[in-house]
Amino acid sequence: MIVSQYIDEFGKSRARNYVEEISLITMPSPIIENVKESKQIYEASMKEVKLFMKKNSFIAQKQVLNSKGLVKGIWAVQASQANELVFIPVNGKDKMLKDVQVSTNDAMLLTTYINESETELEKYKTARKISYLLQENAIFLRAKNRAKLDHRDFKIMQDFDYDLTNYSLDLNSSFFDKQQRLIVPSKETAVRLINFVASVEVNNASLLRSYEKKNFVNVNTLLEEVSFFKSHEDEVIFTSPDEVCAWKKNTVLRKTRDVAYTKLNLTTREPYFYKAVSNSGMCCFIIQNVKDFSEKRALNVAFHWVKNRKNIGYDAEELNDEIYEAEIINKIQVKYVKNIEENLNEFSSTTINILRYTSIVFVPLLML
Repeated sequence: MIVSQYIDEFGKSRARNYVEEISLITMPSPIIENVKESKQIYEASMKEVKLFMKKNSFIAQKQVLNSKGLVKGIWAVQASQANELVFIPVNGKDKMLKDVQVSTNDAMLLTTYINESETELEKYKTARKISYLLQENAIFLRAKNRAKLDHRDFKIMQDFDYDLTNYSLDLNSSFFDKQQRLIVPSKETAVRLINFVASVEVNNASLLRSYEKKNFVNVNTLLEEVSFFKSHEDEVIFTSPDEVCAWKKNTVLRKTRDVAYTKLNLTTREPYFYKAVSNSGMCCFIIQNVKDFSEKRALNVAFHWVKNRKNIGYDAEELNDEIYEAEIINKIQVKYVKNIEENLNEFSSTTINILRYTSIVFVPLLML
C-alpha cells in the first residue's frame, strides 16, 4: 500500500513510500492521484526489504554496496512490470546478497538520492538567473551611458552575493557598485557582456533605446522561468495552460465524493467509496481510515455502521471493552481480512468487517 510519494520540482513522482516504511525510487513518472506528498525516503533493513520484495513479487537484479561492502540498495523489477527498474534503499548494515550482481550505479544519487541532483539543478538555475540579470543590467548600463561599454564599466568581484529578488533596472541597485559599475564575477564575464551588448546594438538598436526608460527587467522572459518567482505558502505557479488543466483535474478528483475507487488510500481522513471486483462478484464499501490505524477505533467505526448505519469518522474513540463484551461477543460476527478482493463472497452488511493490512494497520470496511 502506497502511503506517500516524493515529488520533484518539475511535478514528477520520483519515489513511492509504502506502509511497511519501504521506499521505491523510480524514474520520473506522473504524480499518483490521491497520494500525499512527502520528502521522506526510507532506508529499511535487508530483512524488511526481502519480505517486501517477496510479498510484492519483486526480483533483485543488482545490489549496491557501501564503502564497507554492506548493502545500501537493491535494483529490482516487479514480475508484473519487468520493464520498470526501481531502486530500494537499504540501511547499509547487512552483508551482500549471494548470486546478485554488484552494481556501481547508485540510485542514492537520486536523493543523496534525489536531493543531490536537485542541489546541482539549483546551482544551474541560480547561475542561469545571474547570467540573465547581468545581461539585462548590461544593456541598461549601455543605454544610460550612451557610450560603448568597456572594461572600465565593470567591477570584478568573485563570489559576489547577488540579490536575486531585485528585478529593478537602476544604476544604484545591488548589481552596481558606488561608481555605478556593473559587478561581475570575472574578467571573462565582462568581456562576454561587452560583446553581447555590442551585438544587441548592431542587430536590435530599437531594443537598446527602449532600455533608457525601463525600470524592470524583461517581464516576458521572467514568466518563462518558475524559479524567478518567490514561493509563498498556499500559492500555485503554472507555466502553461496544460498545467492548469492537470491541476484542476487532480484537485477535482481529490474532492469528488461520488467516485468509487479501486485502490486503497491510507493517507486520507475523509471517507471514500471503494469498489472491489473479483471472479466471485463485486462489492462496494465506504472506506473510513481511523486515527493511528487503531484496531479498537476501527472496531468502533464498523460497530456503529452495522448497528446504526452511521459513520462516526476518523477521530472515533476506541471501542469500550464493556460494549465489546455486551454488544459484539456472541451477537455480531467480526471478520478480519488481509485482502478485500479475495474474500468478497464472505462479507455481509451485518458483519463487522475489518481490513488487517498489517499487524498495526486496521481499516474498517463499511459495506453498502
